[in-house]
Amino acid sequence: MCLGSVNGTEEEQMPENTQRVSVGGFSFENKDEAEQAKKEIEGIRYIKTKTDMNDPEVILQVYNKMIGQKLFETAVGYSYLKDLQEYLTTIPFIKNEDILPIPVTHPRLEESLKKQKREIAQKERVRAVRARQREKNLAKIDRKALETESSGKLKISLCVNAILVVCVVAMFAMALTSDSPTIVDYQSKLLNRYASWEQELTEREKAVSEKEQELGIQVDTEQTDFTDSP
Repeated sequence: MCLGSVNGTEEEQMPENTQRVSVGGFSFENKDEAEQAKKEIEGIRYIKTKTDMNDPEVILQVYNKMIGQKLFETAVGYSYLKDLQEYLTTIPFIKNEDILPIPVTHPRLEESLKKQKREIAQKERVRAVRARQREKNLAKIDRKALETESSGKLKISLCVNAILVVCVVAMFAMALTSDSPTIVDYQSKLLNRYASWEQELTEREKAVSEKEQELGIQVDTEQTDFTDSP
């Protein structure tokens, strides 16, 4: 049994100066796909030389195994699998449900999606790093602002205290030069007043005593004169 054909590889010039590569009768515009197609052609040749392609049972086993291992990704490999599938469906003793369907994949699309996922993941990592950096920067700014605010409050407090000290000194100076009994010299002025009152009282008592003594002497003199008279 001879299934599938393997053609050579050649480059063909396409319109609009687009370089394409022809492999196994298929034209590829992507060099990676063309290289994959070449590998699949070599694999098909190897299978044909190592397998009894005249035995339907063997072909079924090889066919299902190739599908299970997902050996083919390009049109070259899919075409070969399709040839084997159509052959197996013509064999009466092989059930159709035993013939696995060919899973069609789109390597370029899948690779594009994988690349897109990688790019998205990379962007997310970059965003996460930037977010963490922003949080650190904000924390530094907040800490610096707090330190600045605390320093400002301390300066204000020191200024207020200095002003209060100046005010107290000024009030004390005013109290020393003022005649009114302020809180600062209140006790001193009271003591002075009490001393003045005490002195006045003493002087008054002294004057009274002197007056009494004077009156007493006059009384004694009169009595003496009265007794001495005939």
